[in-house]
Amino acid sequence: DAFHLWVGRQLVGSDRTNQSGPWFIAPWFYPGFFAPGQPPLGPHQGPNGRNDGFQIWGQAAGGLFKYYAGMFQLFDTATAPLFSGRLTLSLINPEPGFYGNSQYYGKKDVLGIGIGAQVQKNGGGDEDYTEFNADILFEKNLAGAGVLDIEGAFYKYTGEPQEVKYSYFALASFLIAAPAGPGRIQPLVRVQQAKPEDGDADTWTLVDAQLGYVVDDFACRFALGYQYQDVLGQKGNHIYLGIQLQK
Repeated sequence: DAFHLWVGRQLVGSDRTNQSGPWFIAPWFYPGFFAPGQPPLGPHQGPNGRNDGFQIWGQAAGGLFKYYAGMFQLFDTATAPLFSGRLTLSLINPEPGFYGNSQYYGKKDVLGIGIGAQVQKNGGGDEDYTEFNADILFEKNLAGAGVLDIEGAFYKYTGEPQEVKYSYFALASFLIAAPAGPGRIQPLVRVQQAKPEDGDADTWTLVDAQLGYVVDDFACRFALGYQYQDVLGQKGNHIYLGIQLQK
C-alpha cells in the first residue's frame, strides 16, 4: 500500500476533482470551464485529465493519508517535463485507493483535506509555470434528514498561459433522505470565480443552481439546473438537463 510505481498514460495526481473525474462529482459540469473552447482552469492535466509519464503514489492507515508525485508530458521532447504532486489527509474515515470521489452519498462521513503543486520550466511561455492548490471536502450523513456536502478548492498560478492569477470554487449540496419515487432529490449551489492577470479586467464568475435526482448514486442520476455566466465581459444564462447512466 505504501508504494506504487505507475508508468504510461494515467490520471495526473493534482487535485480532488481530477481524481474524481466528471462522473463522480455532484455538479453536472466539471469545474473550471470558464471560456468556451478553452481547457478548464486548474492544474495542468492533459487530454481527459490524463498524461504520459511516471508517477509514484501510496497510502497509509488504509487511506487516511495518501501521496502522489509524478513527472509528465514526456511525449513531447521539445518541452520540459511537468512535475506534479499531491498530499491528502482524511480525518474522519479513510478514502483508500488511487482514485477518489467528490461525494459518497452518505455511505461514510468524510473530512478530506488536500494540497497539490505543479512546476514546469518555461511552461508559461517565457516564464516557468507553477501552480498551487488546496481543497477540502466535508460530508456528513444526518441520519433521517439527509446528507450534507460542503466542498471548496483554491488554485494559484504563475506563468499560466490562461493569464489568470487565481481561481476557486465553493459548493454546497444536500441529499434529502426521504425518497421521491425511485430516487432522492439533491439541491446544489456552486460558485466559481477567476481573477485575470489584467488588474482592470472584471473577475470571471460562474454560478450553478442545480436540482439533482439520484436513483442509484453515480450509476443513475439526473440533473436539472441553471447557470449564470459573466466571463470575458460577456454575460449569459442557460438551463441544462443532464442524464448519467453508467455500469
